[in-house]
Amino acid sequence: MATAIDTLATYDAIAATGLDEKAARAISKAIADAAATYREDLATKSDLGKVEAELKGDIAEVKSSIKVDIAVLRELIATTQNKTLIWMFGMLVTFSGIIIGFIKLT
Repeated sequence: MATAIDTLATYDAIAATGLDEKAARAISKAIADAAATYREDLATKSDLGKVEAELKGDIAEVKSSIKVDIAVLRELIATTQNKTLIWMFGMLVTFSGIIIGFIKLT
């Protein structure tokens, strides 16, 4: 959590500029109130550390998922290539047989 505003130090700094006591108190209070209002929205090093740890975990999870997907795709490509080669060899044998058959008929 963010540290609180030192209103006395703020008042002293403002009063040292030559403003009257009433104005210095009002400005000091306004600064402290504004800081208190938005204090919950401020991120601390601890908050950022938690977010960093979560992001690192998410990134590691995505990396492992991508590695699995890549392995599956490699296997699919290898299988597809093998099927294509078998089909092409089968077509070569079939067409060779047809050509040899035509040659023997003539």
